[in-house]
Amino acid sequence: MDVTREERGADLSGLGLIANPFIPPADGSSDPLGVRLAVNAAALRLLSAFEASVGDDDRKPIVVEKSPEIPDYYNIASMARVFGAVASGDPVPGIMQAYVPLDMMRLGRVRAPLAVVAERISGPGVGLTIAAWSRIALAQADHELPEFEPIADDIDTLIAEIDADPMAFTTRIFGEVVDRREGAEDTEVMMRIAYSRTSRLDTDPEADEASAMAEPASIAEDPTDDPMATAFVTPLGDAKSLAEGEDGASDEELDAEASRKAVEEYIHAYTTEHLSPVVTRGLRAFSAQGTDSMGQELKVTKAPSKTLVALLRLAESRLRLGVVLYDNFAIWPSVPNELRHKIVATFSQLRWSLKDVGVMVFMITKGDAPEVEEAFSSGRHISWDFEELFRVAKTGSAFDVDGAARWLVSAMTSGEMPEWGDALLAAVPENAELESACAALGAAIETAAAAGTLPDPEAIVAADIALMQPAPE
Repeated sequence: MDVTREERGADLSGLGLIANPFIPPADGSSDPLGVRLAVNAAALRLLSAFEASVGDDDRKPIVVEKSPEIPDYYNIASMARVFGAVASGDPVPGIMQAYVPLDMMRLGRVRAPLAVVAERISGPGVGLTIAAWSRIALAQADHELPEFEPIADDIDTLIAEIDADPMAFTTRIFGEVVDRREGAEDTEVMMRIAYSRTSRLDTDPEADEASAMAEPASIAEDPTDDPMATAFVTPLGDAKSLAEGEDGASDEELDAEASRKAVEEYIHAYTTEHLSPVVTRGLRAFSAQGTDSMGQELKVTKAPSKTLVALLRLAESRLRLGVVLYDNFAIWPSVPNELRHKIVATFSQLRWSLKDVGVMVFMITKGDAPEVEEAFSSGRHISWDFEELFRVAKTGSAFDVDGAARWLVSAMTSGEMPEWGDALLAAVPENAELESACAALGAAIETAAAAGTLPDPEAIVAADIALMQPAPE
């Protein structure tokens, strides 16, 4: 039976697990149990690598090695499981994932991931992200900024306000979280405006790549000379505004508005000084026109590498890890040789630029992109060969101890067999039926996690595990 983590209630981290590999996720799949567990195990291998990267100071790139012999269905199903897990935060919380198919490189080698990250930043959770970044700006206040003095006496009160209700703080200071405020253009028009502005900038500025890890002032991000620079930051409709002398505005309301505006201006100034002027423009766009304009504004920069790092730092104020995931390397053989070298050089530059704020993932079928594989041969490698799949793919399959061992290791944050794993699997009787055996293994792990003990092989021996019936002669 499908169950969610909330329904199970057991904390598996004490066993070194991110999930129970013998209980399929509640995703509504109609595939046989063996297929679902194999697909889930592949996803768990990648999710475990995300978890390991959170505590990895070096943030080694992750290389997922897909097999050319496996139909795409299984890779797609595993990726869907990863996307769903990241979106729900179960079993690995606090991850922001940006999926970048290789053909998006037509936007630019760095502008492609930047565009995806900008959309993710301005999407669900943006109100919490703005509040989290605001808290950093207040808790680590810059006393040298002229905008700090008007709010100096209110810092503790503002931090307490964020802690009590971060969404209410964002709404009060920056405005309600809405896609488009009254009067804003529709999303398609916004995208055309953003594309028009970006097209007037260098697609892949060399100075940006050369200086991504150098001094922040080495290349300016902010394209202030663009004739449409104010397109998304002009207040419209229901954007926050209250002018002195406005009809019906009391002194108390005007004082409250002045106080709100002072906080907003300080956070803008802090963001420009300590993060990025592009992010400041994004905050202004959010307040003026909504999240759709914010997402488009964050894409417009003269220095895409620096802005990408800044956006991932912004995400890190609320989340634990940013993931930039590259896929669709099947088109690599058709990429001109010179461009291949430039793409690999960009990947290498980004690997070091992003190591403090995120991790890069490459989904590569063996042999498709040898230059990329060679460049990141020392990365964290994960196999999606589905070696056990066809032994367990049919309904009513026999229990496969080698496949079960792969599934268990897949769910371990260490990526290794736990000390209790071999004995637990060995307790499953020969010729056991897959579904019955996995139910017993899953239950033993849940019971141990709930009790704070190790899984007991005796629980498997005592379980009512069905055996395969001999085939008729």
